[in-house]
Amino acid sequence: MIFGEHDLGGRAPFPRIDLILCRNVLIYFNLAMQRAALETFAFSLRDEGRLVLGPSEAVAALPGPFIEDQPRSRIFRRAPGRPPLPLPTIYPTRPARVTGVSLDVAIRTTRRDVQTARDSTEAAESLLLDLGLGVVVVTAAYDIRRINTAARRLLGIHGLAFDQDFIHLAESLPSTAIRTAIDAAIDGKTTTAIHEVETTGTVAEDTRSIETVVRPYVGQGGGIEGAIIELADMSDAERDRHAAAKLVRQLERASAVNGRLLRANDELTTLVAQLRGANESLLQSGEEAQSGREEVETLNEEFQATNEELETLNEELTASVEELRVANEDLAARSEELHLKAVALEEETLGREEERDRLQAMLTSLGDAVVAVDRAGRTLATNPAYDRLFGGPHALIAPEDLAGLPLPRESWPQHRAARGERFRMEFAVRDDAGGRHWFEAVAEPLTHEDRTWGGVVAIRDISERTMRLSLERLMAAAGHELKTPTAAIHNYLQLVDRHITASEVDKAGIFAGRALAQSRRLSALIERLLDVGRIQSGQLELQREAVDLVTVVRSAVEVAQVLPNAPPIRIRAGKEPIRVRADVGRIEQVLLNLLTNAMEHAPRSATINVTVRATADLAVVTVRDQGPGVAAKDLPMMFEPYARLGSRHRTSGLGLGLYVAREIVTAHGGEIRATSKPGSGVVVTVHLPLARRRTDAQPTQPASRTKP
Repeated sequence: MIFGEHDLGGRAPFPRIDLILCRNVLIYFNLAMQRAALETFAFSLRDEGRLVLGPSEAVAALPGPFIEDQPRSRIFRRAPGRPPLPLPTIYPTRPARVTGVSLDVAIRTTRRDVQTARDSTEAAESLLLDLGLGVVVVTAAYDIRRINTAARRLLGIHGLAFDQDFIHLAESLPSTAIRTAIDAAIDGKTTTAIHEVETTGTVAEDTRSIETVVRPYVGQGGGIEGAIIELADMSDAERDRHAAAKLVRQLERASAVNGRLLRANDELTTLVAQLRGANESLLQSGEEAQSGREEVETLNEEFQATNEELETLNEELTASVEELRVANEDLAARSEELHLKAVALEEETLGREEERDRLQAMLTSLGDAVVAVDRAGRTLATNPAYDRLFGGPHALIAPEDLAGLPLPRESWPQHRAARGERFRMEFAVRDDAGGRHWFEAVAEPLTHEDRTWGGVVAIRDISERTMRLSLERLMAAAGHELKTPTAAIHNYLQLVDRHITASEVDKAGIFAGRALAQSRRLSALIERLLDVGRIQSGQLELQREAVDLVTVVRSAVEVAQVLPNAPPIRIRAGKEPIRVRADVGRIEQVLLNLLTNAMEHAPRSATINVTVRATADLAVVTVRDQGPGVAAKDLPMMFEPYARLGSRHRTSGLGLGLYVAREIVTAHGGEIRATSKPGSGVVVTVHLPLARRRTDAQPTQPASRTKP
């Protein structure tokens, strides 16, 4: 962007300006001066250029070339089309006196002359800008009055340039020669010269030849007002002229050299003939001398070869003797060393055999199973107790957790020991009959010189202790829970016996009903205990058949809805049936366990929402309550047996409902999960596999024993 100041009383600035700022200036001009200034603005601005005036100024003196763009900001836009070239001077505001002619005729004549001057000036200006020859008009003070595009390109002038010193702007031209030529033009002389200038502003600098013709510039009054400098690029012509001159000089030098070569060639021909005769004589003498010298050299070489062979044989014999002596000494030293190593190795072997025997005796005497593994998990050694418990060193052990779920492969004792871990863990293993045995494993890493290369695991059978602890927990829980309904039944039956008279029949019926309810509760507790026994022994029986899961869910909700203090239970399910192969009673038992668990742990829940839907290959049932929720650390324990999670409300039961529900769902090939956030309730989701179409058409299979 180029900014510059301009005198409104002078000629117009160079054209195609984007923006003119002239605020609070026109208000001090009369109408004629305002029109002259607006003509200058219209000529200088490009199409769609902007003129910014003061808040009290307008373009009323010359409205044609301007369009009001933003009235409040006083911004005007230059209309398309080229306006006339303004005159370089501003006419006086008062009309001149005219003798013998009326004022109107004088004004019309003046306006016609002004328009003619404008048309001619515009044509000259357009021709000057578009001319291919570089033209610069300068004053006697060397200031630029006019400059076209070709001159700017040749001289590398890119700024405004008007009214600036031409000698300083044209840096590529020699200042002294140009100043002398301009002075001569002012004196009326025309000067022509060719200057070598360097081009700048490009990646690769080059030298160009520019021809300058400086002529006098005659003004309108007939006097010389400055100089016109015509610039022409003569680089190609100069290069051609220089190349031709250079070629002529090269041809002249080549002709002179050719003459000298011809004369030298004649002299060399004569000398060669003389040398050829002398050379033949020398060759004959040389051949005779060469024959004698070759005979002498042949004899010398034969003697030298014989001498070298004798020296070589002597050196080889000396080296062989030295090698034999050194080898003899080495053999003696190595024989002594091997004897010492053999004695030490024999002692070490005896020590290792004794140590191995002691270790084997210790491992054999241990009652616990011991196995050593390397870093890849391969068995290195076992003791008889391990072989007796697990069937040999290469038997496959598939451990389970205490809940009966398979442990991940990376959590198996032998794999943890292979990683060099030091740990103590409990796990269970099923035997061929389906029974479970509990074991405790203690592992230590095998290290040598700060490198772990495996581990050793000691395994102890704790089935009896685990069964005893489980039985003690079961008996304690069962005794505590069975005590309440048993005492209630006993009390109610005593009341029935005490009020069995005719007048007390209604009360006896009430007490008998309560006793019946407690007996049902006792029956349910006993049934859950029996289910736990069936699950742990792997004898849980399922009567599978193709059923509509939506119907089973609705049946369970109807049963749960009539329970005491049951909140409203809402079901959301589609109209299409969702068919699964399952034991209807067991699935209904799972849903009742989930609903009663939600009622017990969320007694203030406004509703319990049940959703039934189907995915690509699974049926999904979701039970959501609005209770206090369960902490994240307690979620993994929800489905463990005898788990009683902390709650603000005291609940009864053995803590087996969710455990039994999980085992039943797992036996159906499904999965049950729980999620919760404190204060947002608990969401329990059951996934069951959908029944296949070819299976739906088959008749109901008989009861089968299914291991969870």
